[in-house]
Amino acid sequence: MNKTFNLLPWRETARQLRRQAMLATLLVTSIVGIMVVGFVYAMLSSQLDEITGDIWVIDEEITGLGAGVAEIEELEAKKTELIGKNRVLQNIQTSRSETVRLFDELVTAVPLGVTLRTLERKSNSISISGVARSNHDVAALMKSLDRSYLLENAKLEEIEETGSANGMENIFYMQVELDIARE
Repeated sequence: MNKTFNLLPWRETARQLRRQAMLATLLVTSIVGIMVVGFVYAMLSSQLDEITGDIWVIDEEITGLGAGVAEIEELEAKKTELIGKNRVLQNIQTSRSETVRLFDELVTAVPLGVTLRTLERKSNSISISGVARSNHDVAALMKSLDRSYLLENAKLEEIEETGSANGMENIFYMQVELDIARE
């Protein structure tokens, strides 16, 4: 007796098993892939949230620093203003003693017979007008001013001879320079 085997059902069953195994592997691989992608997404999302939080903190710090910089600039402006005011006050203090020294020099420079009427200072130039008994007294005044410690370059601008109750008088106008370098 010859026995014959029918292998077709077995092959069909083996094919079914392989297909099921392949589908199971595909399903497990898909699930694992989805889990890996979900884990990576969650991890990247967490890192992104952390970076976003860091950026927010940095932005807050920048805003705070901007206010600090504005305050520093305001303080610098106040400092500059105070330095300017201090310089003005120092100049005023200096000019006080300068005026006293100038009048002291003028007192010693003016000879007898000369009367000063006006003194007007513009920068380093002083305009002087006065009355003298003679031209010789005006010349003595100019020489005395040139020898002075603070004054130099006395220049006579005009002299006019007039008559008065005291006799003849000479009204003069002159310019003299203040020697700032000697102060």
